[in-house]
Amino acid sequence: VSGGREFAWGIGTWGGHALEYPLTPAAARFTTGVGVDGAAGEGGCVRGRIEWASGGATAEPRQVLRETEILLGNSKSSPPVSVDFPTRAGTPKLRLVSDAVIDGAPSGTDRFDIRDFCNWLEPRIDLQRETWTAHVAAAIPVSYPSLAGWKIDGALGRDWKPTTQWDVTTRPYPSFHREWVLPGFPLTLKRTIMVPKSGPARWNVQVRRASRAAGACRLDAFVNQRPIARLPLADVLSDGQIQPLTIDLAGFAGREMQIELRLVPLAGETRIVWEGAEFEAAK
Repeated sequence: VSGGREFAWGIGTWGGHALEYPLTPAAARFTTGVGVDGAAGEGGCVRGRIEWASGGATAEPRQVLRETEILLGNSKSSPPVSVDFPTRAGTPKLRLVSDAVIDGAPSGTDRFDIRDFCNWLEPRIDLQRETWTAHVAAAIPVSYPSLAGWKIDGALGRDWKPTTQWDVTTRPYPSFHREWVLPGFPLTLKRTIMVPKSGPARWNVQVRRASRAAGACRLDAFVNQRPIARLPLADVLSDGQIQPLTIDLAGFAGREMQIELRLVPLAGETRIVWEGAEFEAAK
């Protein structure tokens, strides 16, 4: 509560303190209101200041982007203000400074920083859509341990869309699982692998349709750009287990090779679950 009005969210600080936040390159604009918290009653005397630290390799010069008027406990909060972030390099920082206004405070206000409860009201950062989308696209594959070493030949959001779904059919308990939505276009995963010289050379690919309702899909496998397998994707078994798709690589024992797995939707959009690929363990 500030200026007699309730706000949906905010950040409370004490006069004479500053908050500092490193900014993503996608950050474009900052919007906030500033006011004295209702707990101060008629006391308190603050001024909000929005600063920008360039984040360069040398000492960080600070630029004041906006400063409010002096705010008192019995006054209304400042109207929301918006500032555009300057063009920058490095890792810039946003600083929210709560100035206690000890010198030059209006007469009758609390002395020193007593009851200087400064609220940043409904603050938000607007992001550049294109820049943020690029960062998310780079981060999502890294969040899948089963994609380590793989390169996905397709644009995130266009050729594949990762989602998280609540699945009541999993056993022994319902759980969340991650699905990929394939809008109807083939999606190719590539990597280099070394086939063991001895032992099992059966490569198990843990991939399936997300449910029986998901559209039909096929896995095409290539070694050094030569097709070696074409396998339909099944859905989860009744006991909650996944039946892996097995590719026999015995003919490539002891060799390093480029492998491609192409997921081919056969009836428009489909949903699949990818859990990785590995050689069958020796018995």
